[in-house]
Amino acid sequence: NHQAIVDVADRASGYGMPGVIVDGMDVMAVYEAAGEAIERARNGGGPTLVECKTYRYYDHVGIRGMGMTYRTDEEVETWKKRDAIENFEQRLQQLGVMTQKQIQAVHDKVLSDIDEAIQYANESPYPDASELLDNVYFEGEG
Repeated sequence: NHQAIVDVADRASGYGMPGVIVDGMDVMAVYEAAGEAIERARNGGGPTLVECKTYRYYDHVGIRGMGMTYRTDEEVETWKKRDAIENFEQRLQQLGVMTQKQIQAVHDKVLSDIDEAIQYANESPYPDASELLDNVYFEGEG
């Protein structure tokens, strides 16, 4: 653990805003927490730090290749059983909101969009070095 605090949401109070912790593996819980944060902001209450507790299935790049593992296969498999997308898809089917065929159509569209974006990126020229910091910081009045 590289932080002095357990929950990132605890940092919110230092910035004068509420911090909320939500199960990031539960799509509807995230949706509801985000909705409440958006509503608060729209009503003039300012920002909310929403910490979504989730799990990264894959190691950091190169760690396994270097023979350095820091979690067991069993741990990863346990978390995969809580996969946010798969569980949400099952929920949509159980509620009769979407069929498996409709879900597959969404998957196909997403993969197509990703392929198009990769092709666009590969065919695009590199930006000029002078643009490196463009749109990184807000440069308006303040």
